[in-house]
Amino acid sequence: MIPYTYPQWVRTSNSDRLKWTEEDWGNSRVEHEEHKNKNTEEYRSRLAIRKEIIAMTSLAYGENSLVEKYLKRNEPPRWLQYDIESAYRLWKEAKAEEAKKDKIVEADKTEVKLNEEAVIWLQTKGKVLGTDFNLQDAISTANELAADEEIASLRASDELHSFVGEDNCEGCGGWDGSSHRCECGNRRVSWTVDSDMHSFKSPCVYGEAN
Repeated sequence: MIPYTYPQWVRTSNSDRLKWTEEDWGNSRVEHEEHKNKNTEEYRSRLAIRKEIIAMTSLAYGENSLVEKYLKRNEPPRWLQYDIESAYRLWKEAKAEEAKKDKIVEADKTEVKLNEEAVIWLQTKGKVLGTDFNLQDAISTANELAADEEIASLRASDELHSFVGEDNCEGCGGWDGSSHRCECGNRRVSWTVDSDMHSFKSPCVYGEAN
């Protein structure tokens, strides 16, 4: 009788497997199947031996003896079966949670760096920390000031600006950036700060018809 064998992955912990890659799991699946097939053959061999022993027991003790009944009630022990796919699902969930935490850490680092840059930017504009702004609102204050500066710069130009909604006007030259209406008077227009794209590092404002 040959002892059952087990793949290497069952001797590792969840924390050990957290360092694995998809390739590691692929290799472990191959090894898992090899051991499963080997153990299946060994179990079939044990069943065959059991069958022979029962036949010999019948000859030695007669049919339906206590020994024969015991053997018929009790099959040879099976090998311990481990579910590699359940272990893989746990690994995937743990990796996803790890990635989520890493993303939060990176976002926090980015936020801290951006806040530091906002403070420096505001100070170059003559703003005083603790008087004109606080650390917690440095980014929003810088964004607001950058929007105001960008709008002032666009208003100072002699050009007429295109705006969102100008397609509803006919022969309109655009908007001067200061008036309440476009050149043809058909649309009321005002400045809009792009909430997704705008920042003090890269201002993004545009005219938009109301």
